[in-house]
Amino acid sequence: MRFSKNESVFDTLALRSLFCEVHNRMATAEGRLKQWERLDIKVTAPKRHLSGEAAITGTWMVLRLPPHATPYQIAALMHHELQHSYGYRHAKMLGRSKFWEAAPQLFAWAGEMFPEGLPKKPTPAPKAPPSPVALLEQRLARLTARAEAWKKKRDRAVSALHRITKDLVRTELRRAHLRSLAADDRIATAQGSAPHEKEDPQQ
Repeated sequence: MRFSKNESVFDTLALRSLFCEVHNRMATAEGRLKQWERLDIKVTAPKRHLSGEAAITGTWMVLRLPPHATPYQIAALMHHELQHSYGYRHAKMLGRSKFWEAAPQLFAWAGEMFPEGLPKKPTPAPKAPPSPVALLEQRLARLTARAEAWKKKRDRAVSALHRITKDLVRTELRRAHLRSLAADDRIATAQGSAPHEKEDPQQ
């Protein structure tokens, strides 16, 4: 079992500890979850409502935990979704209203496990604003990178222009030669002689 994502305010290790305890208590009656090693859990952070979903006998689970969720509520949600992992569908489970009415008593142990509430992630220290020198260094690095990129573009453009210019000169010479041949053919025809061929300077 692993928590592959935790976007909630709660500490991942604390969530894992609570989830393992829920599973251990269920395992006394249901046995160890067969797909336990492959179970992947993702935790999101809605602003208001506690909810979740899990595949029937599957290997994935989603827990949506708002910041105000209490240990017993989280434990109850984990229990509910684990039932789906064990293969239970809602028709064979305690009704929603009855389940949540009984949850404070059924999962009171979670509150005893975390009497001060589920630990939350440590708040990262605010980053100090960069100094003027650091800002100028960042700007200098960006400008240097842009200048290097434009130099590469310029070099490619110069190389391409050189190739095109050479091709243009060759094409103009070829055109002049063909025009010369055409003019000689017209003169020969006018004089009543057979047209002749001139050697192609490009060959």
